[in-house]
Amino acid sequence: SLVRELIEAVLVIGLFMFAFITDGKPGLLSFAMGLVMAGIFLVRILSRYKKVDAFGKAASGYEKILTRLINKRRNRVIVPLIALIALMGVLITIPLGLLKIELFPVKDETSLYVIISTPEFSSLDDTDAVTRKIENMLLGIGGVDTIYSEVGVDSMRESEIVLNLKSGDERDWTTKEMIPTLLKQVMTISGAKITIGTVAGGKTANSPLQIKLIGNDMEQLSSSSKDLAKLLGSIEGVGNPFTDMEAGYPEVQVIMKPIVAADLGLDATTLGNTVKNVISGQISGTLLTSEGDLSMRFATKESKVDSVQDLEKIFIELKDGSRVQLTQVASLAETKGLGTIRHNGGDRTVTVYGLLMPDANIRDIVTAFDNLMKETELPEGLRYEWAGDAADLDASFSEMTINLALALLVVFLILAAQFDSLTQPMVILLSVPMAIIGVFSGLLLTGNNFGLYAFMGVIALVGIAVNDAIVLVDTVNRNRKEGRGLAESLTDAGRSRFGPVLATTLTTIGGILPLAFKDENFAQLSISLIFGLMASTILTLIVLPIIYHIVEDAKVKFKKIIPIFIDEEIEK
Repeated sequence: SLVRELIEAVLVIGLFMFAFITDGKPGLLSFAMGLVMAGIFLVRILSRYKKVDAFGKAASGYEKILTRLINKRRNRVIVPLIALIALMGVLITIPLGLLKIELFPVKDETSLYVIISTPEFSSLDDTDAVTRKIENMLLGIGGVDTIYSEVGVDSMRESEIVLNLKSGDERDWTTKEMIPTLLKQVMTISGAKITIGTVAGGKTANSPLQIKLIGNDMEQLSSSSKDLAKLLGSIEGVGNPFTDMEAGYPEVQVIMKPIVAADLGLDATTLGNTVKNVISGQISGTLLTSEGDLSMRFATKESKVDSVQDLEKIFIELKDGSRVQLTQVASLAETKGLGTIRHNGGDRTVTVYGLLMPDANIRDIVTAFDNLMKETELPEGLRYEWAGDAADLDASFSEMTINLALALLVVFLILAAQFDSLTQPMVILLSVPMAIIGVFSGLLLTGNNFGLYAFMGVIALVGIAVNDAIVLVDTVNRNRKEGRGLAESLTDAGRSRFGPVLATTLTTIGGILPLAFKDENFAQLSISLIFGLMASTILTLIVLPIIYHIVEDAKVKFKKIIPIFIDEEIEK
């Protein structure tokens, strides 16, 4: 009855609106989806009471179109060609830069992390002063709930400021918009290395752009790393590049004169131990006390070895008991030491860090930097390689490509066993590139990039998009076994499976829709699945029957020439 159908409609529309509630309240999206469902029920009720089978008319119209496309040879060429052009058109959007590649989407976060590293030789008070100066800048920002600072995180030169933000409704900016503004403000503080990001874990976690400069000559590494930092900073979208190369404290090197030392019978160990004992002292025994054993160290007073001239007065005892002055067997050189020496696979490494501006794309920056490096010659013995998110992006996409190939192989083997054929699984798997047309188009239309989540959607479509094609091909095979002709089998299968195919797609899309609008993290995944299914369904209903017809015609012709490696022909 009409009352029962109205009650069903109200119940379903209410549940549909509830599925799209945001933050516990119905919003514009919730009401829009409710109107969509109301329209669907209205068409259903009117069609029933006016005795108009709208769905049946749509199926009949589709059958007429499919018959026209299959029966004309020209159409059987044009339609697949159009689909191929569409596929090439969406794929070329990546090299053209229209569809950007990224690892994960940038979203509004609830915290900001400011990591500060003051210049070498800075004291704890110096670091605290810089931290307080940045704190004063941050206190004037609206939308911040609490600010927490810690000075001396890993060393007296390191500090961290954590900004816990209010909810998105209570502030008129997002973290994506605020990071560039804050960077411009803190860049006025000279000497300090500052990174700002949304991830806890220090400068490494908030610096997606990382370049490892590898070599053995520290002087070359130091100068070249500064050049690379300037080069990286010249690219639009890169903020506050810096290196982890740090100068050490001044030092004096004792360089032994090998010929003179050999003549005197002096070795480097004896020389080094003598100088060390004069400066640091030597433990000569222990003193027993009520509190325990105390080591006794004999050393020269610091006031007597506080200059290079004092070191020149050190005497070295030879094996025959005679003594010579240090300057007779070694030379003293004043140098500046290194703060840290990092290694990568046994080679010395300096890392260049750079912040990625929220509107910048990491793949574009990597490409731009690599192009600039082709015009820049590194000193011999040095090389560079990408690290951080840039390296993770390449590794992740390479792994996902392998997973996609494996998924296609597994599905092909299952279909080959099910249909006892090698050609029909290939026809069915054509629904995957048809789905890719929808995936790329959907990402472009919604302003999303092609990231790891979107790639996961493509792999999932390998198992989802083929379902409609399996149903269609299986129905065609049954029709042919019943004695129908190829064209008739295709059109009848298309008409009879039109409803189930659309219903399967719509229910799947309906289940994914709330995820697409309510969770930013999975927007790319949801959009890939939704638009991929839409394109796959439409193109499967139109293109797949034509491809099936072309393949079966080719099999017959090929069998006449070489009657092997052909599926057993289905009796007509």
